[in-house]
Amino acid sequence: MLDLRVAEHAAVPAGEGRPSWAVCALVLTLCLGLLALTVTDPFTRVSGRWLVTAGALTYPFYLVHQSLGIPLAKGLIQAFPTLGPLPSMALSVVGTLGLSLLVHRLVERPLGRRLRRRLTLDMRRPDPAAHLSLTRAR
Repeated sequence: MLDLRVAEHAAVPAGEGRPSWAVCALVLTLCLGLLALTVTDPFTRVSGRWLVTAGALTYPFYLVHQSLGIPLAKGLIQAFPTLGPLPSMALSVVGTLGLSLLVHRLVERPLGRRLRRRLTLDMRRPDPAAHLSLTRAR
């Protein structure tokens, strides 16, 4: 299955082979291993403002990585074949993270404040229908 995903996303310049299934599996395993390590004792003591920012970027990154990040990496590989797939992917990730930061700062923060304020007001405001049913029950 991983081989099909790699073949589907790999934009291979003429004369080159597609990325090795084993290399892709190794990279995926290393990423999953790093994720598993984050819950172990040494990593639980890691703190800092950058972690808050990284956490805030996860959802915007999730939203844009597939629709914009993958086509950007493919476009870079096609436009600059000498660049190679790994630098193209790295540039795409950096660009997608930058776009995620913009989405977070320009969309999520302002709208989040408004939505939070509105939801809080609505939760404090008594429901007229509930009030009527309580008075009728007496």
